[in-house]
Amino acid sequence: MNPVEDEFHEEVLRLFALEALEWIRQIQASLLELEDAPATQRAHQLYGIILRNITNLKGSAATVELPSIGNLAFMLVPLLQHMQKDQRVATSDYYGPLRQGLGALSSVIQVLAMAETKALVVEDLENITRRQADALQSAVTKARTMALIVEHPTPSTQSVETAQLVTALLRLKRARALASAPGRNLAELVLRKVHAVQEVDSSTVMAGSLNHIMQELRDGDERFLEETRQRSVTIEKVLMELETDPADSPAHQRKIREALREVARLYACAIRVEAAEIIQFLHGLEIFLINILYQRVAAPALRIEAVASRFVALRAMAQEWVDIGLQEWTELEKIFTDLLGPGFDLKKPSSSLTAPY
Repeated sequence: MNPVEDEFHEEVLRLFALEALEWIRQIQASLLELEDAPATQRAHQLYGIILRNITNLKGSAATVELPSIGNLAFMLVPLLQHMQKDQRVATSDYYGPLRQGLGALSSVIQVLAMAETKALVVEDLENITRRQADALQSAVTKARTMALIVEHPTPSTQSVETAQLVTALLRLKRARALASAPGRNLAELVLRKVHAVQEVDSSTVMAGSLNHIMQELRDGDERFLEETRQRSVTIEKVLMELETDPADSPAHQRKIREALREVARLYACAIRVEAAEIIQFLHGLEIFLINILYQRVAAPALRIEAVASRFVALRAMAQEWVDIGLQEWTELEKIFTDLLGPGFDLKKPSSSLTAPY
């Protein structure tokens, strides 16, 4: 290429990167809203927004001759369609791969956007994107297998007398309450859920129901840990930026509102797993931010910095809360195996629960 063509090519890549980052931002925002289970009509609109932006991204990538980025974007379409079909979003088997694909696209395009000479990084980015597409394909295959298991489970006739199960869970609940080590008392949560799923005229609880209950608890812990890791980093970043923004400026207020939205979503996850200390911290943080935003209470930079510094401890607390649950899981497994026999297959918690925070 001659210098004029080089300059034109650079400008084309720059515009593509800017547009692509905006499309991904809209996709991620729509996906977050879908997690909150909006009304059917709004959910339909959000899925349309996501699909439109993915299509734009794929078409634009083809125009600037970045086929691997376009192919990676197109791999997300079937995942989106499966999620729209079963209406479960965050609990869908396809949610994880969709987030994985979006994260890969976002990181690759951010590298392109930040590169001083974009043409020089294109080949490397294409190679990286192809490897990420292979990893995503493996994740999709695993998700499809798990979805088929859920849709066509192996019938089970195993059951346990409700009275026996309740007695065992109450015994464990009392033991956990008397223990010197901290505990979550998952036995109480299981008791509540057993009463919720049990048929009125039935004196037994099916093994499948117990597995479903434990699956819900696992999903709640996984989401809580992931949300704490991601949203706490966002809130921490916003707080640090508040130290330098002029008070009462539009940017200052916008960032506080962003932090409040993140706090609200994280609060909901903490409520589901009954993480009392984290709920208390988030409640205090919410009051702190509301006072700054609406009461115009001046917050010294040192105070903001002190609040922001507590998020490392918050992530550690979330991991500890989940770890305590894993310890109690072994006790529950023993109860179910004793009552239902060694043939009872209680699905184990995901390894992601013990990932570094």
